[in-house]
Amino acid sequence: SGQPRVAATPPMKPSLKNTSALPAAPAPAGIGAAGGWEQRFRAIFNSMFQFIGLLEPDGSVIEINDTALDFAGVTPADVLGQPFWRTAWWQTHMGSRQQLRRAIQRAAAGEFVRYETELKGLNDRLLAIDFSIKPVRDPAGVITMLIAEGRDISGRRDAEIALRESETLFRHTFDNAPIGIALVSPEGRWLAVNRALPRIVGYSERELLDMTFQDITHPEDVDSDLAMLEQVLDGDYQSLDILLQRGDSLGLALHVPRQVALLRLDGSERGVEARYVVDASGRDTLLGRQFDLKRANPRHRSAAVYAHYRGVARQPGAAAGNITIYRLPSGWMWMIPLPEDVMSIGAVCSPEYLKTRRGPLDQFLLDTILKHPDAARRMQGAERISEPEATGNYSYACGRIAGPGWVMAGDAYAFVDPIFSSGVFLAMHGAERAAALVDAVLREPAREAALQKAYRQRIDAGISVFSWFIERFTTPVMRELFQHPRNAWQIEQAVIAMLAGNVFDDRAVLKRLRAFRVIYACTALLQKLRGERRTPVLPGSARTEAA
Repeated sequence: SGQPRVAATPPMKPSLKNTSALPAAPAPAGIGAAGGWEQRFRAIFNSMFQFIGLLEPDGSVIEINDTALDFAGVTPADVLGQPFWRTAWWQTHMGSRQQLRRAIQRAAAGEFVRYETELKGLNDRLLAIDFSIKPVRDPAGVITMLIAEGRDISGRRDAEIALRESETLFRHTFDNAPIGIALVSPEGRWLAVNRALPRIVGYSERELLDMTFQDITHPEDVDSDLAMLEQVLDGDYQSLDILLQRGDSLGLALHVPRQVALLRLDGSERGVEARYVVDASGRDTLLGRQFDLKRANPRHRSAAVYAHYRGVARQPGAAAGNITIYRLPSGWMWMIPLPEDVMSIGAVCSPEYLKTRRGPLDQFLLDTILKHPDAARRMQGAERISEPEATGNYSYACGRIAGPGWVMAGDAYAFVDPIFSSGVFLAMHGAERAAALVDAVLREPAREAALQKAYRQRIDAGISVFSWFIERFTTPVMRELFQHPRNAWQIEQAVIAMLAGNVFDDRAVLKRLRAFRVIYACTALLQKLRGERRTPVLPGSARTEAA
């Protein structure tokens, strides 16, 4: 199929009403089918960071994972069989419970529901979450249960509140300052003025925003002011003592001291001092370029070609919003649904394949998309609504991640092929660790080198886990292993945990991933031996499939 991941309905206890949703699959050797699915389900279900619950269509609780139970300080016996809105998490206010009941009714009617709310935890702790309820259907299309999920967004909400408060404070200070304050572009055009400045210079706010500062500068000072502005643009701070002309009928020249500071948006040098510099510039790699540290990944040389289309067929039913990943002989391709019937489509290909291009970039991208039968079917009647773009040196890393007084975080240090959507997690984890590093160094400067070394080792280790899978994703060996999964020694669960971002601290997961590498090597050897004993088959370009 064209699905990037197959989201099977989680298995349930034999005593539950929704036994029809139990997927049929072979159990691992030595384990009964029911016991194997139960063990697999609980291992994944209870290891998730999110709050997850399974509900009957009427809202009665079937299962709640350990993360949610621990947050509220309750046991399964306290909630199983209870209406979800009567459980401890929702005892915040009546409106919250009523909103939940309406959401359950909508989900039971087949709708995916999502909104932000607050949950109540142990000791009356309130937690902001991104909450959703999704219906699950059996093969006959009947809704048999609902999946409720909550993601902690308290950090994001706190940051939004702090930003709004900061903006309000700035605006209040700016508007009510007794001195004239303005934001001026490098060309001298007024971008914003506070209430005091029009009173001082005698022009209205509307008049000022249609002028430049040269227009109201005394004629004798224009040339010298422009010369000083050039010095400001070179990165220095200047206090310019200039003469502005009033715009009222008095015709007076008013002597107004003006303090000028430069704000740059292009990443060039600024006259700013900081106790510590964190480069979070993403793929712009500000410090990486400045220190000549950025290097393309020699083991994964690739480039991407992408554009936006309208009218591309989406996956049916509840999967309409899912991202699709297609495996191609030359690499892989994504389809990402966006609002207003827009689909982002791109192909990540090898340099050798890109060299085969003979015509325009848009036709080359379309020809690549149509190489996959399912993608070609979905493209019928679609139209391109953006210019195609291409980017090279897709995967890279910098030779250093930190130095005296500075550190990189996220894509500013390294970027890996996004086939597993690992970039956001790695960036957030790197930012969290970088912040902790800066805090520790400012407290104990003597430990800077040791802390930076530990930080790089940790980030490199996580990237290495993802990179190993990415570099082999398009190989025949990985295709065979992904198409015929086995959960011996819980290795399948470890791969799922890796895809969810668990690549740093779980030793059991990392041990099983190392075992997967051994299995990969053995499978590669078997494929080689089989290839030596039979007639070679056609190359993979004749056969494409969706991952």
